[in-house]
Amino acid sequence: MPALYLEAEAKKSQAMKAKAQKSAVEVCPLCDENGWRRVKSEQYPRGAMKRCSHDRATESRYEEA
Repeated sequence: MPALYLEAEAKKSQAMKAKAQKSAVEVCPLCDENGWRRVKSEQYPRGAMKRCSHDRATESRYEEA
């Protein structure tokens, strides 16, 4: 396949992934507008920022800071 076609397909795929990520952040009640959460853990008892997975089961392992 021509390189330009493959490059265009890669850009389209990347744009679709970015749009899906943005949509997930917009509807997620767990994280801020940038997709981050402040959480506490055994390793970070005073709190730390982590990228939100937008999955309640995964995020339930962390305590809100």
